[in-house]
Amino acid sequence: LALLGGVPLVVVGQVASAAAMFAFFFRLQAVGGPVYLSQIGYVAAAVGLFAGTMFLGEHYQLLTWAGAAIIVAGVFITTKAQSQTTTKAQSQVGEKVAGEKVAA
Repeated sequence: LALLGGVPLVVVGQVASAAAMFAFFFRLQAVGGPVYLSQIGYVAAAVGLFAGTMFLGEHYQLLTWAGAAIIVAGVFITTKAQSQTTTKAQSQVGEKVAGEKVAA
């Protein structure tokens, strides 16, 4: 840490933040798959709206907030659809395994 004596703290924070985001990005890809990964830019924009309002006192038009609401709704719909698909696939695999045990 002594090597960072001349580096402003904000730079160190940015490097740490970027490193964490890099790790989370690939974790999201592994867990959620390409559908979730394709939404990350939109979610980041919506989070930026909220952060800008909360921490920087920024003001946005109603249409901008409507866009953020559409993003949230899209993520919700995608999550619900993906969980239903996963549940259906798991039940089909379970039925297939049960059928093989009965046949044996």
